[in-house]
Amino acid sequence: MPDQAAVLTKATLRAATQLGLTNKLLVTVIGVSEATVSRMRSGDYALQRGQKSFELAVLFVRLHVASVGPDVRPGRTSQIRGGAKPAPGAHAGPGKK
Repeated sequence: MPDQAAVLTKATLRAATQLGLTNKLLVTVIGVSEATVSRMRSGDYALQRGQKSFELAVLFVRLHVASVGPDVRPGRTSQIRGGAKPAPGAHAGPGKK
């Protein structure tokens, strides 16, 4: 199973792409340098738990998922949340309660 850092990094980049964000704009959203975003895109860097950029990326991905709906492939959104249960009243996905 991929680690949370890799999953979050990929989800952040996917959300940015789907929203049409440039690297320059993503820099302002998650608080890293353009060089870091470039390394993220090439697979040479993953956001690290405990860093502010990781927490900002979590919020960014959650906001994106809330606006367009979750990626309902098994295990995807739970990996981003660290396996946490959805908040009461949150949408759990098709067929889930």
